[in-house]
Amino acid sequence: MKLKGLLMVAEADKNEFDGTRRRGLLPFFEGNNKAARYGGIGEYTLDAALRFRIMTDLTRSGLQSKSAMQFVVSGLGRIGSGERHFAPPRNYLATYDDQAQPPPELFIAREIYLADWISLRGGFENDRVSVRYWAGTLEEITRAVAFEDEEGEADNRESVSLQYYSVTRALARVREIASDLGLPDTHQNTPDFVAESKAQSGLEET
Repeated sequence: MKLKGLLMVAEADKNEFDGTRRRGLLPFFEGNNKAARYGGIGEYTLDAALRFRIMTDLTRSGLQSKSAMQFVVSGLGRIGSGERHFAPPRNYLATYDDQAQPPPELFIAREIYLADWISLRGGFENDRVSVRYWAGTLEEITRAVAFEDEEGEADNRESVSLQYYSVTRALARVREIASDLGLPDTHQNTPDFVAESKAQSGLEET
């Protein structure tokens, strides 16, 4: 799809895109596509549109652009790699008829936590604020965070906040808009439980 299509699918405006690109914070790689990078007339994938939609939602919710970009890139990467013993590797672009049964609702999460660490300068740093990204179902993420608090390498680890974003609902909305516009690389078969995403941005926070 062209840049105009990406912006329509992501429900974003060109100023948001141009500002993000200018700061080098796009959550996808444009590579050597000079037309896309400079003229805005190159081709973008559905994945690029999904990534920019998520980032736009996050920045509009108040997250700084750099943090939002890291959230998108790290979170989606963790869906693909899985969460150790808690969440298997998955394809977040998978659709209903790609699998034997409907895929679960997948989230990415940004955790802020406190922990004691050994400082690189020697000695200890108490209650240092750190950020970690997670991915999976809500249950999988909850179990992984609880395990890390109890059994992880950091001492006195305590989760302060978790911000969740539903990739599944965002993808359903992206596909719906792309299909309505007649854009290529779309698919209709999204799980029924995300039909409500039509009127939602996908943001959830606890």
